[in-house]
Amino acid sequence: TYSAERSSMRCFSLLCVALALGGVTNGIAGGPLMALLDDSVEAGFRSDMEMYYSTISSLASIAGPVVALVSFAIIGNSWSLGQMKTVIYMGCVATIPCAVLCFFFDDRKALGKESDSVERIEAATATAKEGGHGASGPAGAGAGGKKVLGFVTERHIPWFLFLKNLFASVGAGMTVKFFPLFFTTECGLSPIQLQVVYLCLPVIVAAGTVGATKVAKRAGRMQVTIPCDLLGICMTMTMSLARPFYGLPYVMIPIYLVRCGFMWSTLGLSYSIIADYVPKEYRARWNTLESIASFGWSGSAVLGGHLVAKHGYSVTFAITASVQLLGVLLFALPLLPLVAKESDIQKLVETHKQEEAEDLGSALEEPLLPQGASTPLPIRGLPGVSPTYEEVASEQHQGASLSRSLNHLENVARFGSLG
Repeated sequence: TYSAERSSMRCFSLLCVALALGGVTNGIAGGPLMALLDDSVEAGFRSDMEMYYSTISSLASIAGPVVALVSFAIIGNSWSLGQMKTVIYMGCVATIPCAVLCFFFDDRKALGKESDSVERIEAATATAKEGGHGASGPAGAGAGGKKVLGFVTERHIPWFLFLKNLFASVGAGMTVKFFPLFFTTECGLSPIQLQVVYLCLPVIVAAGTVGATKVAKRAGRMQVTIPCDLLGICMTMTMSLARPFYGLPYVMIPIYLVRCGFMWSTLGLSYSIIADYVPKEYRARWNTLESIASFGWSGSAVLGGHLVAKHGYSVTFAITASVQLLGVLLFALPLLPLVAKESDIQKLVETHKQEEAEDLGSALEEPLLPQGASTPLPIRGLPGVSPTYEEVASEQHQGASLSRSLNHLENVARFGSLG
């Protein structure tokens, strides 16, 4: 950045290498980081976590347009290398505290079984029910053996959502990177006006994320994601058909903001579904797999550049809408009857917790001596592992230490009885 000059292929190549290294770094750290976040949230509450994460990220992204807006207002309302270098420097400095915070994360402090996949929690609850505890799981907590189109089951949910997101990323990559250029060349926006647009966008996305999450709590996550995606696709197609109005910013900017609001406000819901249906030990791999979708987003930008140069923005917007519509129809609609509501998942987790508590309680209620035994067993147990009746009575009489008592209870739960 420091040595950047106009029309310098060397500087352009160095910038590409720097951005590539940044992408590799994000791909390596992003997957485990998001997996740890998912492992630290109980199943049934992940859409709330994703809502907070998306909202904070969206609002934090306002800092970029604010810095650029102030820079353009002070230095001059035109694009220049000096101004862009200043903004890049500030962005690089802002990443340092983020890297430092990563040293304080600890896998050992993540949750246990209550943060596992829905399928595993269902299986554990069903096993406990077969054991005769008499508890029954909540109806509708999972799809069970339900199949859609004859082959799509719960196990296909992460794959279908990944492919749906891949189609959305490939389609968006053709246009999203060119929206600033579109507003500058076609709509005639100045740098300050463009920054105002990108100052409003995160606020709209954050508001849409909160609203979509609240509605999804009642209606279901896929029941909200699919309509929002379809409305966003309609807005993209409207931008394609509104070619005569490209010179009118007050027409195109609202369409663009509504389009992004619908498309981006449900990303957290999609990721929460994937986390709910992927086992704990595979979440880091799945989050890393999402980087492939990001690669498709960047790769399709090359194709988008050629389409814009050869056919214009109208055709490119239409192709983007078509690709994203195909992804929704093929990979999102089949999941409607399979993805459980979070309220049902919460009931399932509570049932699982009750089963575990009953298992522990039944183990602690086992008698110290076998039924019908009138005298202590003659064979002494191993110290600290299987104490005899005399040892237990003596320690209770003498006020044994709390640690020994806890150790005794632990072994009672483990072996069923002291014999």
